[in-house]
Amino acid sequence: MKSITLTLMLLALMVSGRAEIIYDNFQNYGDIWYAAPPSDDVEFGDQLQLAGTGRTLTQFQFEYYGEFVSTGNETVRVRLYANDGPNQDVPNTEEPGTLLYESEPLPVYPRLNTLTLRGLSIQVTNTLTWTVKFGGLTGYYNHRAGPTFYDPPTVGSSYDDFWLKFEGKWMLWRFPGSHPMANFSARVVADPGTPLRMTLAPPSTNGPYHLKLNGPVYQFADLAYSTNLIDWTTLQRFTFLGKALDYPDFEIPASGQRYYRLALVTQVEPQVVSATHQTNGSYILEVAGLPGQSFLLEASSDSNFWIPIHASTLTGGRYQYVHSNADAFEQSFYRASLLPSPDIVFNVPEAGTNGLMLLLSGPRGRDCVVQTSSNLTSWTTLGTNTFSFAFSTFSPTVTFSFGSLYYRDKLATNQAVRFYRSLLLPP
Repeated sequence: MKSITLTLMLLALMVSGRAEIIYDNFQNYGDIWYAAPPSDDVEFGDQLQLAGTGRTLTQFQFEYYGEFVSTGNETVRVRLYANDGPNQDVPNTEEPGTLLYESEPLPVYPRLNTLTLRGLSIQVTNTLTWTVKFGGLTGYYNHRAGPTFYDPPTVGSSYDDFWLKFEGKWMLWRFPGSHPMANFSARVVADPGTPLRMTLAPPSTNGPYHLKLNGPVYQFADLAYSTNLIDWTTLQRFTFLGKALDYPDFEIPASGQRYYRLALVTQVEPQVVSATHQTNGSYILEVAGLPGQSFLLEASSDSNFWIPIHASTLTGGRYQYVHSNADAFEQSFYRASLLPSPDIVFNVPEAGTNGLMLLLSGPRGRDCVVQTSSNLTSWTTLGTNTFSFAFSTFSPTVTFSFGSLYYRDKLATNQAVRFYRSLLLPP
């Protein structure tokens, strides 16, 4: 029988109460969006099952597509509900009931845009429904807007249906054949987040000890061991995605002392965490990193000479890429490296009676501030905005890494000279 003493140590290098992402569906864009049937009285949205432990909602995001020529009168009202209403005679179909939050009518813009609600403080449970109600639009072709589809969520989960309220009555809707899956784009951030945790499970007969690990979503942590608390050996780096992780340690000695240390990593670069070979000869590569990081994937047959094969941006904590011509290599090695954030591009603005419409391209899913000046010395912030998570192709100057952002400057009229700039906020 083993005579070994195991000790667990946590190094939670984080600010107490740090926010975490408890729902995220911005990874797999369906290249489609949904507009409700034409009516002035239609409200619709998605029911979410939240991950993590944070239940004080502080930020909410969703992406939408606007199919209209802007007049400055188009709006959306966002509502958040608890699912504590009547049951629709089917298990887990409690209707949206208690209204937790309602926004003012917020401006919406053409094409792809992301709307971010910041500075919230809303207590939620494990289930939440968010809805939108658009105004100033008829809902007909070329005069409508709606949220985009992504699937599957990378943090939390959502049923293949959505809620629609018409004439005061809630109904569950889904699409025939699940085409598309009825999961709208959304990200929910809460505070406080999941703390760093590590527990030890005793082994089965002749089996390994198992370490159960958990921590803030999209954060990285290194698991290391030591026999003397001086010399440490890293066992593995983990990415937390809202669920506890299991690590079996097969190399525990028969006797002695063994210490484990779990420490958050504050500086992380994108890395290839798995490469799964397929029967057709391709490899499914999974890249992990921080949301907003741009990266380059490279392949090699000898780990000396590297060939770029793909580049993209992490809209969530994970990204998958299929290397279809992997058979061109006798053996395959892969690596990922961090790319600089793409510059923000100002496209040709659109003038109108309600001000100047600014069209910007920038890193997908990243926040930025838009500022204006009359003398290039004193700058005034117009607002904080978020680039779309889906990549935009409305300008020939943009690439895979770019999302779109629109902003209407209503004060631009009757200005002799007006300059603009935009600054990225940290990821």
